[in-house]
Amino acid sequence: MADSLKSIRVLDFDGTRNKFRMWSMKFLAAAHQRGYRDVITGVVTAPPSDEGIDISTEEGKKLHKAREANSKAYSDLVLSCSGEICFEIVAGAVTPDLQEGDARLAWKKLKEKYMPTTSANKVDLAAQFANSKLTSWKSNPDLWISKLEILRTRLASCNQVIDETGLIIHILNNVPSKYDNVVENLEKRLDSLSEPLLLEEVRSDL
Repeated sequence: MADSLKSIRVLDFDGTRNKFRMWSMKFLAAAHQRGYRDVITGVVTAPPSDEGIDISTEEGKKLHKAREANSKAYSDLVLSCSGEICFEIVAGAVTPDLQEGDARLAWKKLKEKYMPTTSANKVDLAAQFANSKLTSWKSNPDLWISKLEILRTRLASCNQVIDETGLIIHILNNVPSKYDNVVENLEKRLDSLSEPLLLEEVRSDL
């Protein structure tokens, strides 16, 4: 028993909002390896706990697999959520059909809490993007650009799309004066049809 518990690698989430995106991506990757990603994302639905299943049939085998996957997923979510609020969100994810825990519902509620797509959240994300600057030439521009890309992706999930050109323009307008010569050369290619400026080139030149 002790050996089996040691083999479980818990991906801890303490309820800190800005850590949720990274944690959720790692959890989904682990969920794929452990065979229950489709359950927590809603692709596969777990059958009610009290529903009889005939595992001698192909359909019964699928239902049994979904039930087992839901149980594993819910257990891993309980073990992973160490923060009081996120733990209570998972603990409360029960339904009349799945009284011992609904992993899909728990995942949905965690995303609603920590990565909402409301209008207020869209305004906040847009403000974070607009106000984001590389304030010092000593700072890593690649890391800053990566954070901008994350904000851009989260805005897209709120139906606020920023295309690559818009991202590049923001980058060029928000770097320290030390980069003026580099920015000037890159800006010359913004409207080029024969050699359009790409984000990866901006990354490499800054």
